[in-house]
Amino acid sequence: MINLIKKVIFVTMFKKQLGHIIFYRSLTNLISNSIDLKFVVTFFIFLGSFLPNYAQNETLDLDYNPSTGVITHDSIKSAHFIIKEIIIKGTKITKDKIIYREIEYEFGDTLLARTINKQLLWVKNRIFNTTLFLWVDIELSGDDPINKTLYITVKERHYFIPMPTGGLIDRNFNEWWQDRNHDLKRLYFGVNLKMRNLWGLNHTLKATAYTGFNTKIETNYIIPYINKNLKTGLIINTLAEFNSLLAYQTFEHKLSYLEFDGSIGRRKYMVGLLFTRRNKFYIQHQLGPYFQYTSIADTIAKLNPEFFLEGATYQRSVGMKYNFIRDRRDYINYPLKGNFLKIEADYQYLNSIKNLHVTSLRTEYTQYIPISKRFYFSAGFKGKMSSPTHQPYFSQRGLGYNKEWVSGYERYVIDGQAHGLFKTNTKWKMFSIKRTVKFVPHRKFKTIPISMYFKVYADAGYVIDKTYNPFNTTLSNRLLAGGGAGFDIVTYYDLVIRLEYSINQLGQTGFYLHMKASL
Repeated sequence: MINLIKKVIFVTMFKKQLGHIIFYRSLTNLISNSIDLKFVVTFFIFLGSFLPNYAQNETLDLDYNPSTGVITHDSIKSAHFIIKEIIIKGTKITKDKIIYREIEYEFGDTLLARTINKQLLWVKNRIFNTTLFLWVDIELSGDDPINKTLYITVKERHYFIPMPTGGLIDRNFNEWWQDRNHDLKRLYFGVNLKMRNLWGLNHTLKATAYTGFNTKIETNYIIPYINKNLKTGLIINTLAEFNSLLAYQTFEHKLSYLEFDGSIGRRKYMVGLLFTRRNKFYIQHQLGPYFQYTSIADTIAKLNPEFFLEGATYQRSVGMKYNFIRDRRDYINYPLKGNFLKIEADYQYLNSIKNLHVTSLRTEYTQYIPISKRFYFSAGFKGKMSSPTHQPYFSQRGLGYNKEWVSGYERYVIDGQAHGLFKTNTKWKMFSIKRTVKFVPHRKFKTIPISMYFKVYADAGYVIDKTYNPFNTTLSNRLLAGGGAGFDIVTYYDLVIRLEYSINQLGQTGFYLHMKASL
């Protein structure tokens, strides 16, 4: 019976082509942030079908993510050697200059032999982190003891990804199931179109459209480089959203919703430009303006006059945003080594019945430390400060939004003008395998890498709230703590599945499912 279950799960998950695989991924979004025990057991049975014929790839000792590719090179007996030639193989769409952008060498460069392992590893990681390839193999070889050829072999991803999308109007499954009586009307469905690597230049076009209680059309066009020296880029974003179900206030740290049967409770339009500058490999600057217009029904303004302040039914926003990003992670999808720093400064001029200048400063820093080949530790901090103290309800956000929460507090929102979140994570790699599945028709899905980690984690957070709402004082202005244990499953196409059991300081516990890395 167990063997039959394993076969059924395995065939169900992988016998179809891209559309069906993505459908299952979209389906998990419908039950985001929670999972029952039966699913956990079934999933581990499925993972067990991969364990026979385990084989480890040859990798450098420094490489903590061998599934991203392997690095090999000849033994080098001299102190220095010369890069005679760089040869790129495996590209059918991608222009070579996009790969050369991530290589710090040119023909004829002289390199130190004692540092070559570390240098080649960072080259591989940079190329892989373009997210254009399933893996990147690097080989340094040559008959001459001094003159060497650098071979870079890549396997391109599937770049055109139309897929059904769906999810919950609510922030996560637990809120929907426990607080909203698992109302099926609160689901939305639509289409998510992603076209990657247009013209082989790593351009990305994302278009999302869905309907239900909320109707949304959003486009995002990313041009990493618009000049010849491949340093300046541009991001263009547009959004139109119409809500028939709207959260108009927070009461006892839960969102209160109002349904507009056959009408629209909120209309939102936004357009933004973001210019990017990447002079060096690991540092990027982003700067650009945006414009947003939002209107609400009279009922919302009466129920919560502070939604836009003073009972206003509209708000225009003209803003300017600047981001500083320093990314030294070995693998951006699931990092195990390195660090990440982001600082975001945002200014908005809000025009309504009451005009207002709102500024905010966000910072994020995470350090990833490999303890050994199987044990890893990470610690990170996210924080926000904003001014003035009295802001529209629509503008201020604390913990509980945008997947920023203390573990175990997924059901709650904690509004405020400033907050801090500290997270730690210790994990042990259980296994890392790569299997070739012959009956999968599409060649880009035949080889399936899967890594699994057991982890324990602990979080702490604090929200400062000095506003007008006296009904949200239980969790604000106090230290919050939570933690737990679980498993991370990492596979291709940036898919990370987190199965977690968390407990908070209120004594509340639960199983949770997340689809991205926590740190």
